Amino acid sequence: MVPYTAGVALGAPIGMFLPTCASPLKRIRMFASWLSGSSHPPQQVCNAMNRRWLYMALAASLACSRTPPPDTGDLGPRGDGKTITVADLANVTQLNLLDFIAAERPGWLRTPSGAVSSVVVYLDGVRVGGASALRNVTIANVARARYYDVAAAQQRFSLRDYSPVIEIITR
Repeated sequence: MVPYTAGVALGAPIGMFLPTCASPLKRIRMFASWLSGSSHPPQQVCNAMNRRWLYMALAASLACSRTPPPDTGDLGPRGDGKTITVADLANVTQLNLLDFIAAERPGWLRTPSGAVSSVVVYLDGVRVGGASALRNVTIANVARARYYDVAAAQQRFSLRDYSPVIEIITR
């Protein structure tokens, strides 16, 4: 960018040196004070004004956008994508665990390609069957449910068959 003094000395149009953030009258006053040597170049003054407004707007938006975390009481932390905790089940409308998992964690019941998975269900350490066994587990009785993919399930439960596991711990 050409310095302001060089542009004025070469006879460039005055409008190209005036900031566009101010009204026309203010721009003329800013340019006149700059020519007299009593202030900064007009564009620097305008940039400083814009930065102040930007910082104030940023501070106001940060102050207003901060929301407190939802109150879950003493239910404990929420689970991740492979765990369902009491906090996750606090305000659900489903009555049994199969309906909840089908609605909230459908990937637990399907393979990565989208086909229905032959998942094995363990209830308090005892193998109870497939996904249909989840229909008999009521939400009120669940303390924690955890999904294990095939590799993790074979390490944890030493399965002979090749399938994922949903482990349920009751209250």
